[in-house]
Amino acid sequence: MFRLENLRPSPPEPKETGVLMKLACIYSPWLLAHRPRGLDFQNLFIDPRGLTGSEYGIARCAEEFAKLGHEVEIFTVTEDKEWRGVKLRKWEERSAIDESFDIAISFNIPDDLRVTKPKFRATIFWLNNFTFCKPGFDEHCDLFIGPSEPHRHEALNVWKTVEGGGRHDADPAKWTHTPLGCD
Repeated sequence: MFRLENLRPSPPEPKETGVLMKLACIYSPWLLAHRPRGLDFQNLFIDPRGLTGSEYGIARCAEEFAKLGHEVEIFTVTEDKEWRGVKLRKWEERSAIDESFDIAISFNIPDDLRVTKPKFRATIFWLNNFTFCKPGFDEHCDLFIGPSEPHRHEALNVWKTVEGGGRHDADPAKWTHTPLGCD
């Protein structure tokens, strides 16, 4: 089972700053088409619109990573600058994710990693096909994390089409899963 702490052979040692790892979380505007103004982090859990599972997922993951002592930045559509110890940045700024970041985690959209250069790139993939992904999307991601073994099976054996109708064969070595609902 994938666990963030398993990215290294032993638990990470705090850097000189006291931070364990520097993490970038990316949440695409494509996922926010129904929210033209983006995410209002200051009212996230009381928004009358509610949250999608993916919106809730990135918020909770980022919040918990920060509580564990990681430096976390979310790149998304928002006017906010900070939320619960997490720095908030514009999605368009994700090319600033360079070698100073230990990991970049894209939520659902692996193509968002194309312009990043962290030490490690992962996609938490909760969607049910690759038809929105551009050909070669997997070349920019080191690890895909699905919500279940059946989801992983579909990614490896059933979902074969990418944007434009091209064919894609997922690499089993790049796919794992962490069941939803675990903290």
